[in-house]
Amino acid sequence: MNINYDYLFKVIVLGDCRVGKSTLCALGTNNSFNTNTYIETIALDFISHRQKIDDESIKIHFWDTTGNPLYSNIINSYYKDMAGIFFVFDVTNRVSFKNIQYYYKSVLDKTQGKRIKFFLIGNKSDEQNREVTAYEGDKLATQLKATYKETNKNDFSMPSVIEECVREMYVNINRLDNIVNRKNITSHIPLHTEEDDSIKNKLMCCSIL
Repeated sequence: MNINYDYLFKVIVLGDCRVGKSTLCALGTNNSFNTNTYIETIALDFISHRQKIDDESIKIHFWDTTGNPLYSNIINSYYKDMAGIFFVFDVTNRVSFKNIQYYYKSVLDKTQGKRIKFFLIGNKSDEQNREVTAYEGDKLATQLKATYKETNKNDFSMPSVIEECVREMYVNINRLDNIVNRKNITSHIPLHTEEDDSIKNKLMCCSIL
């Protein structure tokens, strides 16, 4: 198999419905997306992205999840070999902010002892009717040991937020305390597998019903 990248990262995107997870994934990776029409994600959606860091090619698989708890068992099967988790909330919706604790607790047992980078992302930061301040977001991020960022679809900040997050994951993966042949250990993380394809095909099948 011809592998034309140096690193492969899998990122799970969690948060309530309508907080802008799909918008972040699409606009943040320069994919087209109709921001004027809301279409709920059915279980999972998948976006692939490329980024260059220090002359190395990074391939990122974003798994955009639904906020619907009916699909939690399916989503749980995707936590293997993650490089990062995006916890996304809407700064104009305090309930979506409070629910981040639920998503965080749901992944704790699946992430302990692993080199996974957490990101807390406050979306719709350009709205005037904020219910969550940047200070509150930053405070929660500290509690979750996450990096806090704010973004919105209108100021073209989403691509730079994605780029910064990928760079932080890259630094985190490489922080292995001078292990010999470090790159050989971390270069090709087998995140997208035949099992991934199998589950995604099942989702597509279920979506048709």
